[in-house]
Amino acid sequence: MTAPLLKVQNISKSFTLSGGLFSAKQTLRAVNQVSFTLNKNQTLALVGESGCGKSTLGKMLALLTSQSSGTIEIEGQKTTGNLKPLRQKVQMVFQDPFSSLNPRMKVGNIIGEPLLVQGKPASTEQVKELAQSVGLNSGDLSRYPHQFSGGQRQRIAIARALSLKPSFLIADEPTSALDVSIQSQILNLMKELQSKHQLAYLFISHDLAVVSHMADHIAVMYLGEIVEIGPKKDVLQKPAHPYTQSLLAAVPKLGKGKRQPQTSLIGEPPSPLAPPLGCAFHSRCPLAEERCKREAPALKPYGPDRQVACYLKSGGAP
Repeated sequence: MTAPLLKVQNISKSFTLSGGLFSAKQTLRAVNQVSFTLNKNQTLALVGESGCGKSTLGKMLALLTSQSSGTIEIEGQKTTGNLKPLRQKVQMVFQDPFSSLNPRMKVGNIIGEPLLVQGKPASTEQVKELAQSVGLNSGDLSRYPHQFSGGQRQRIAIARALSLKPSFLIADEPTSALDVSIQSQILNLMKELQSKHQLAYLFISHDLAVVSHMADHIAVMYLGEIVEIGPKKDVLQKPAHPYTQSLLAAVPKLGKGKRQPQTSLIGEPPSPLAPPLGCAFHSRCPLAEERCKREAPALKPYGPDRQVACYLKSGGAP
């Protein structure tokens, strides 16, 4: 059996917030005990409400910030010690293409910069090939980021991410800052590049329509934890966790009538500074029982290649 390209085991990330003059320091738990694997040429979509820890998890996997606990392995190598060789294997495409590009650098220098950082010469031909692979031409290399549209800037960011020939790419809401008419072009480009380079993607998004187009598997996060993970078709067509059901119920559907009240989200997510006891979702869950308030359910198998953290699904098979 082939080893996974990415293996994440029980990683957590907490931040210590300094208190005021008369208050103590507080700990914010952004990601809590997250585990999953990702194979070559596979896309795992990470979904959930704003503030659930998606971007923090993405930055840990991109080696931009360290985890507080747990382990990350990329192609069998743990992310400890000298990270420079590993940073060639994983790259990140950010949400806002304008703020992620240096406005004082020409596009050709932006695309070639990762090569120089790794001590590799960036030839003009290499940079031209990278630009052409994302739909840019050689004349664009002497221009600056402000001279391009949002979609073109995201193409520049993708070309830069590909310059080191990574095996794993993290895309954090890569189309949410773009016009709807441009989004599909960028998504289709990413699919083409994935097929060409056998890339693995962690695709972070709140847009379930985009997720449906891009993902092979879906992981649903709530308050820093994965509450459901499995094949796209299973998660979208037969959601198991009440939170996943609520997210899908909130998506407008033409001709489907009113939303079902039993799956509507209640209230706001709890503060990560004071997470509730038991299941993190119990205060908003219409199906919560007494035990949900006392003890958090573990993420357990629920049918083939699927896991759910919910006492109502503890029987195993769907």
